[in-house]
Amino acid sequence: MMVGGPNFRVAKAKKAFAGIAESSGY
Repeated sequence: MMVGGPNFRVAKAKKAFAGIAESSGY
């Protein structure tokens, strides 16, 4: 299910990056 297209993908990537940074204590 694609909601918002590219914008949604960017938001998802940002969220994933934030989660990775947080878990590594960056």
